[in-house]
Amino acid sequence: MERYIPSISSTSVASAARRLVGPVDAPTRHLVTLLVADEETCLSVFEATDPGAVAVANADAGFPLDRIVELDLVIAPGLPDADLDPA
Repeated sequence: MERYIPSISSTSVASAARRLVGPVDAPTRHLVTLLVADEETCLSVFEATDPGAVAVANADAGFPLDRIVELDLVIAPGLPDADLDPA
């Protein structure tokens, strides 16, 4: 999902991303958040039951979003988190 957030620091993004971590049985799992400061864009990747669950998790964390899109996660072989690859 995408956020357009002008003039935000990586420290602020890290703080907000920590708030996205929910209970183990939550319908969403926050995997990673990337800040592209030069583009004033923040991208977050979730594993979720549906887009609505992602919206709720972000609202609960107080981390507004602009757009939710579905994606296919491709992880390079040999990386420590390769178990996240659904294939």
